[in-house]
This record gives sequence, C-alpha cells and structure tokens, in this order.
Amino acid sequence: MIADFSPGNEYKRAVEKDDAAIENFVGLWRALAKHLASRDPESVFLEVMNEPVMTDSARWNVIQKKALAAMRKSAPRHTLLATSAEWSEIYRLELVEVVADRNVVYNVHYYDPVRFTHQGAPWVGDWVKGLRNAPYPSSPEAVAKVLDGLPDDAARTLMINYGKERWNSAKIDAIVAEGAAWAKKWCRPGNCPPAPTPNRTCKFSKHPAFQTILRSCELPLKFSGVPLEASRFIEPLGSSAQIILHPFAM
Repeated sequence: MIADFSPGNEYKRAVEKDDAAIENFVGLWRALAKHLASRDPESVFLEVMNEPVMTDSARWNVIQKKALAAMRKSAPRHTLLATSAEWSEIYRLELVEVVADRNVVYNVHYYDPVRFTHQGAPWVGDWVKGLRNAPYPSSPEAVAKVLDGLPDDAARTLMINYGKERWNSAKIDAIVAEGAAWAKKWCRPGNCPPAPTPNRTCKFSKHPAFQTILRSCELPLKFSGVPLEASRFIEPLGSSAQIILHPFAM
C-alpha cells in the first residue's frame, strides 16, 4: 500500500507559495509517518505528495526534502517515495534533487499521448470531452478514419493534431529512455530496494493499444543498462502509467 497526500490544487498552491503552509504540511507528515511506523515496511510505502502542481522545481525540492526528513525521522524503516514538480511528470525528473537516503525511490507519471490515454476522461476538463476512438499509433491517415464520428470542430482539431504528432513506440521509447538514463546515472547495482509487483487490473489497461503503450514504456527501462530491480514499477492508473525509478543516493 502507498500512503500519500492527494490534496486538492488549492492546498498544493498554498504549500507552493506560503512558508507557514509548508510547515503545516511537514508537520502533518511527521505525525502521519509516526502513526504508520508500526506498519510492516515491506507492505506500506509513504509518498510525499501525489502530483504536486507547482512549476518551480527549486521550490519543490526544498519542500520535498523537508517532508522527507520529517518522514524519515518518524518512520526510519519505511520506503519513502519522492517525485518531481508539475504533476510528477517524467519531463521534470532531471530537476529533482536526489536525497542521501538509500530507501527513497522516485516516482514519475507518464500520460502521453494524452489525447489517447485521456480521451473522454471527465476529470481532465472539457478540452478532451469530445474525443473518442483515437487510434494508436497515430498518423494523419489513421485519425482521418475517425474524424466524421467526432461531435464538433474542436474535437476534430485535437484529433488532427494528434495525428500530425505521429505517436508510436519509438517516440515513447525516446521519452521514457530519458527517465532510464536518469536512474542509471544515480543507481548502483544491488543497492536499490526491489520494485513492487505491478498491478494490472484496470479495465481500460487491457485495451490492446494501451498494452502497446505500456510495453513501449517498459522496453527502454529494460534495455538501457539500468539494473532491472532498480529501474521499473509500471502500473496502470486509470488510463496512464506510473513509473517508479529506484536510484541509489550518493
């Protein structure tokens, strides 16, 4: 089980801008980690925050290090999960400051191609509301077959642009390989905690095209030279993938 803070964006923004809110956040983790410290550390992981929305990575590094220090003091045996700023996106991973703690792992979220993985998702906003039947891989020829079935010009424009971007395994490989390279830079073989077992029970995750995307995420991690036990935890989260990289902190 992963215990994490998943507050609304209003709270996340307050933590980003207000030093008093940071101390409140750190205090909450200090108390919660102490409460959870009696739980089996092989079964319970503690994650600083789910998808911090702030775009200031330097500020997030300060907040995260304070929280991790409090969590570690209260729960000395548990694996802690850290992440990047701006919704934990893999593109921000290089800006994360790795802490000197061998039992901290780093979690990034990967959603691309969003117009496929989040088509029609009600929690994303109206901009994807009209998308449906998006093909994968994408190309102008592939999306042309579904344009007539879309409800409005906005949805058709999104789909046309999705086709022009030509999402395929090679494109995803290149993106995820950047995360693998980051893990390889920090990792020391044999000194990283084992990856949890992936849980692939989500109904949408069984869609053949989504399984292709998951395989595209896995391959660059498997073959990048990063030790496998230190490189991956990929799990469907609704219609996306979560990747946990296990570096060995210096």
